Amino acid sequence: LGTGAHKVVTSWIADEPCQVADVAVAMGLDVDELGKLVRWTWSAWHDVQHWFPSPRVEVEMARTQAGVHLTGHADVLAIVEDEVRICDFKTGRVDAIHDNQLKSYCWLALEDNPEAGRAYAMVLNTRRRTQDGAYYTREQLDGWFGQFSRRLLERKYHPSEHNCRYCPRAGNCPGRAQMLSTVVQALTIPVPASLDEIGPFAIA
Repeated sequence: LGTGAHKVVTSWIADEPCQVADVAVAMGLDVDELGKLVRWTWSAWHDVQHWFPSPRVEVEMARTQAGVHLTGHADVLAIVEDEVRICDFKTGRVDAIHDNQLKSYCWLALEDNPEAGRAYAMVLNTRRRTQDGAYYTREQLDGWFGQFSRRLLERKYHPSEHNCRYCPRAGNCPGRAQMLSTVVQALTIPVPASLDEIGPFAIA
């Protein structure tokens, strides 16, 4: 549903024709539910569009540096004097941590625009109609990328529901498999029928 709303709203921002019903049919979505989410997203965008003059939409970015290939997809990107501005729509119901995602977008955008000295990233939650933004200097983002790339190259993975959510290896990652196995084992431990079965030393 969120992908469909992104498609419609970013098309409208770019002044391109796009019908909610056509997108719903093409993606197998409920047209009423999609229409409702599109209205929320479009209304939320109107609240902040003045921050993003002459916006570009669906901007693909990629760069390989220090042995790391980093990619990003900005919903909206604008250049204002020496500043790159990025808006990322969040249409889901579940909150998540987006710090590294936004920093990667900003770092990539500054690499693509060497004349810019800093970046601003906004998360626009369209269901709640809230905005959360942060400024980053080029020096801050270079420092972040250095730490981030070193962590990746160490190949020490930290599986979690958040970290694995969008990983293309989520289906065959041994670390994630071990994490899930641990959860399953914890859920299948027999529950004692009484406190007597636990023993006198098991209760703190």
